[in-house]
Amino acid sequence: MSTALTTVVTSGGAVIESRESVTGIITAGSVGPPGPVGPPGPPGENSIAGFGISMTGVTNGDLIMFDGSVWTNEHKTVISDGGNF
Repeated sequence: MSTALTTVVTSGGAVIESRESVTGIITAGSVGPPGPVGPPGPPGENSIAGFGISMTGVTNGDLIMFDGSVWTNEHKTVISDGGNF
């Protein structure tokens, strides 16, 4: 769908220029294809709240724990709450 737009430029009541242009209207659902993927950004810092991160032997279900100086991963089987975990 498009619409005609008339632009009139006046000076002291006199018409200097009158121009008609056709303007396209983008409606929902008529978005074009996505553009190319850009380059990756720089790597982020390897810390949480300023403390280092040390991950080794990461497996599905691991949890992240803070030991007072560094964040590490622990397997969920190592962690317990008295048998209700």
